[in-house]
Amino acid sequence: MTSLEERRETRRRQMLDAGIALLGDPEAGALGVRAVCRTTGITERYFYEAFGTRDGFAHAVYADVLSRAQDALVRGVREAAEGIPQGAAPDALAVAQGAVSGLVEFVVDPP
Repeated sequence: MTSLEERRETRRRQMLDAGIALLGDPEAGALGVRAVCRTTGITERYFYEAFGTRDGFAHAVYADVLSRAQDALVRGVREAAEGIPQGAAPDALAVAQGAVSGLVEFVVDPP
């Protein structure tokens, strides 16, 4: 059985994912409360409980995308750094390529 906090977080995650999907859909129109609730099947009550306002939701969606992009960038840098022998100076070009690779992977195949 899930706790109240787990259910809240699950609903919040579902609404954030719906917001990201709606932003990426040129047919979706505005990032509105009703569209998010219709997409997720979650009532407006829970929307406002999780985000307070439509602006709060938009901010949370953008913050989530930024966090995911940052994670992809860091992962790319880390993978590039793993290829550098221990004790050797980091190759700036390899690290930069790793960062760009991670970010491109995020854009092309988002989580």
